[in-house]
Amino acid sequence: MTAVANRASSPHPLVDSAGPGWVAVETRAPLVWLGMGLVDLLARAAGEGLQVALVTDTRSRLTEPVRDLLESLRGKWVVRSGDGELYDGLDGRLLDGLGAAFADGPWPGVAEAFLRPGPATCGQLAVSWSMRHKAELGTMLGGSVETALETLGLPGPSGWGPHEPATEPWDKAALTEFARARAPQPTRLTVVSPAPAVLTMTVQRTVHGVEESVTGLVGLGDSSDPASARRLVEAPKVLAALCEYEMPLFGFLLARSGAPDLTHAPRLPVAPMPVGMLIGPPGVRELGIDVDKAQTRFEALAAGRKRLPGLVFPLAPRSQSDVNRLADVLASFDPVKLRRVLGRTVDRVIGASGGL
Repeated sequence: MTAVANRASSPHPLVDSAGPGWVAVETRAPLVWLGMGLVDLLARAAGEGLQVALVTDTRSRLTEPVRDLLESLRGKWVVRSGDGELYDGLDGRLLDGLGAAFADGPWPGVAEAFLRPGPATCGQLAVSWSMRHKAELGTMLGGSVETALETLGLPGPSGWGPHEPATEPWDKAALTEFARARAPQPTRLTVVSPAPAVLTMTVQRTVHGVEESVTGLVGLGDSSDPASARRLVEAPKVLAALCEYEMPLFGFLLARSGAPDLTHAPRLPVAPMPVGMLIGPPGVRELGIDVDKAQTRFEALAAGRKRLPGLVFPLAPRSQSDVNRLADVLASFDPVKLRRVLGRTVDRVIGASGGL
């Protein structure tokens, strides 16, 4: 038994049970944060090749950083209902035990509790983008977050930190120095804004320089508020603005509805709608995209450098005839090259298109 799971030798204090290839931590907290202990458990388990099951009851909600890190490390959210029934908190699949959360195979069904509507009064933008920086002393991280929120007319970032709550006051120089001191190890940070916005920033060295990847949720306001609808229409401008800042690699925006505090309940969410996609200059070159043809066929917007611009593809359907716009755009690319360009966001993007 591994050090993470073995209570008799060097146990992790959060581990409550374990099985072949997995460990589980149970909590009944109404809100599960990405605290220092959970960060440590997930990191140590990943280092030992273990997957983690986070077990809660039906009333618990996860913050976006918890959901994001759990998903990134192939962990599972297991929900235990009042009658002892277990199900996957993200897809509703019924489970006959904790170990079943990590097993492949046919679904035995979907939990009834998962199908009950959850709070969905807030318009949200699920964001994902990556930027390439030069590996030099003058490089400053975090500017892409400032640019995105400013473009949406929302308050800028207010805090950051390696876990929740993100209590360090927003300071790009301090954030950059923190990541630089950890190099060449990747750095994962939580960034927050009173917008509200809660984002995960991952910084890592690559053969091309320093890559800054951002994912998370941005609140657009009450779904019935005209200002929320206006921000949604203008969301693709965020991707165009990123092209003016350093070197963007890729960007993707999804509109969705959810809770005002941007947390996740173990219930079926409202289906998201693709809003915009950015293929940065390196991707435009690698995919061999004809910029003029993309502008004509897909109404793509060229942004950034004129010699080799990035391309912003507006994706929100304006009529029944273009509801498959994202799938049409993706189908025009070489699928092997596309997966290489999209990186870790590939499944999310392809899933939003309905599959290729």
